[in-house]
Parts: sequence; C-alpha cells; structure tokens
Amino acid sequence: MKKKILKLALAGFILGMIIGNLISCLSCDKSAEPLVIVSPVLIRRSGSVTAAMIVNTLLSGLLGAAAMAGMIFHDPDGFDWGMTKAAFCHFLLIMGFNIPIALYCGWCPPDPLSLLIWVGIMALCYLILWFIMYLRYKKETAELNELLRRKQDRE
Repeated sequence: MKKKILKLALAGFILGMIIGNLISCLSCDKSAEPLVIVSPVLIRRSGSVTAAMIVNTLLSGLLGAAAMAGMIFHDPDGFDWGMTKAAFCHFLLIMGFNIPIALYCGWCPPDPLSLLIWVGIMALCYLILWFIMYLRYKKETAELNELLRRKQDRE
C-alpha cells in the first residue's frame, strides 16, 4: 500500500506542478509589464519573481501529491469505506493542504469571508464530483444486477 501511495503522490506532484503553473498563467494579469504569473504576495514573501515561481511550482506539486495520494481512500483494498466517507476524508485531506498553501501563495486573501468562499467553492466541486460518481456507480450497479437477473433466469 505504501508503494501505491508513493506512486500516486509522485504522479500527483508532477501533475500538480503542471496544473498549478497553467492556472497561474491563465489567471495572471496579462496587461502587466513585465508579465508575471505569480501573485504579488508570493513575490514579496519569496524575495524575487524567480523564487516565487519556484515556490509556486513546488507548493502546487505538493498539493497535487496530496490530492493523488488521498485517492487511496477510494481504494477498496486499502479502505473498506463507502463512497461518501472516502470523498469526505479526501476533501479534509485536500483542504488541510489547500488552505495553508492558498494563503501563503496569495491565491486567496486571508480574510474569513474569502476563506469561506474558497472552502465553499471546493465543497461545491466535491459535491458535483460525488454526485457524478454516485450516478455512475448507480448505473453500474443496475447493469450488474440486470446481468445477474438474466443469468439466473437462464439457469
């Protein structure tokens, strides 16, 4: 199981770095001269644009690693949990990494309302994903039950 978690975390770290920089590129002020793809807060904290980009990349990778490693909660071989419990635990894990990283990197302002909105958006995304997974599993279960019924009818 540890090997599986490490593989997931490594893949997540790489994916997180890519996605984090892509989001930074898409959300930056494209009218600024020179073009800078990290937040001014992170630049101040890091001391330079280059250092801020490195920190942004590494922290995005860390967030991606946590997200992918947390997928182990959905693995029936590791955890015999239902879909809701696994999704909730994964959500808590992600938020445990996401909030401090978002605050440090300047992705989210450090006021309570902004944090509430940040967590609310994340929770909404999780609810949508949970609902999609629920519908998918419900359909698969119905199909399997139908196959079993047909097999029993033939016997």
